[in-house]
Amino acid sequence: MLTGCFYLDPIILRPGVTINRAAPPYDAAYRGNPFILLADFDNPKPRQGRYDWLAFACHVADDGTEVCDDSDFFSGVDATAVFNVPVATMAFPPALVNRLKVKLQVHDDRGAIATAEENIPVGDGPPTVELGTLKTSVAVGVPIDLFVKYG
Repeated sequence: MLTGCFYLDPIILRPGVTINRAAPPYDAAYRGNPFILLADFDNPKPRQGRYDWLAFACHVADDGTEVCDDSDFFSGVDATAVFNVPVATMAFPPALVNRLKVKLQVHDDRGAIATAEENIPVGDGPPTVELGTLKTSVAVGVPIDLFVKYG
């Protein structure tokens, strides 16, 4: 019989990650507007992580079938993902984007991987109105031309 001792590294729990939305006005996904997502990396020990974001534009038809672009429109490596929501998919014929599929992988310093995926609904942004005048319209008491831009 042999005797001896051995040492084992402590078991480190797998990290977790969740995808959170930024504060208003960047918390709602509107076509053509900026949108911000935040990674909440839950690591048992305070260690750094490496982030890999991928975002895909999708269209969900009335019958429930979903078609997503094969290639991502956004990829990032920071804890915060900042991008403009696309208006149309890259498919032929193009369709309006009404869903984003966002995938996130975080690697901790020991190589463990945490993943998260979220489907985010996309809609039309609230209407905007801009009112302006010609810069040459400075006379008092005479008609002026007004221009309105509705978006």
